[in-house]
Amino acid sequence: MECSAYREAISAQIDGEDGGAAMATVDAHLKTCPQCQAWARRATTVTRSVRVGLAEPVPDLTAAIMSATAPPAARMGAASWGSSSSRLSPAFVARLGLLLVSGAQLMLAVPALLGRDPGASVHIAHEQGSWALALAVGLLVVALRPARAAAMLPLVAALAAGLALTMTLDIWAGRTQAATEAPHGLAFLGLGLLWLLTRDVRYERYARYARAPHTRTGTARPA
Repeated sequence: MECSAYREAISAQIDGEDGGAAMATVDAHLKTCPQCQAWARRATTVTRSVRVGLAEPVPDLTAAIMSATAPPAARMGAASWGSSSSRLSPAFVARLGLLLVSGAQLMLAVPALLGRDPGASVHIAHEQGSWALALAVGLLVVALRPARAAAMLPLVAALAAGLALTMTLDIWAGRTQAATEAPHGLAFLGLGLLWLLTRDVRYERYARYARAPHTRTGTARPA
């Protein structure tokens, strides 16, 4: 059996195919033929270099994919007040609504801070006015700085939950009327606007993360 036949069998073995010769016979020939040994080494090296080559570079399409798959309203993000693309976006509507709710809440707080709260003592009026003032200021800050929305959301959610529970119990027991509790609706409206703004700001944060260069280096996602 000539070397060419052994080399065909070796080549088939490297490619994972049946070379038509028993491997024991091929191995025995390699032990006695330096030329075939050298040929087998070269063939193995060439085959490995072809199979384990560098991958061709591809462009990073993360930002484009994120932008294309996001809802049209969400793609607008939490843009600035003056940006034409921000008008009528969820973030713009939420911030404008928070400004209006903050102003209305402030108008309710001033009389209470002056002790003019019908049906309540001066001390209770002052406490209620302080809460209303704090809520008004908090909503105003979020309207001006949307990134603060997530921090304000749990506080307003707890306040709204407490109001909902106490209002329901008091109305059920006949201690108050639904119309009297109507001003508390501002807290519920503020909660809804905060949730909308928090959702939009969070998407914008992830969109900026996707566009950043560190997305290709395995950096952890922002919380």
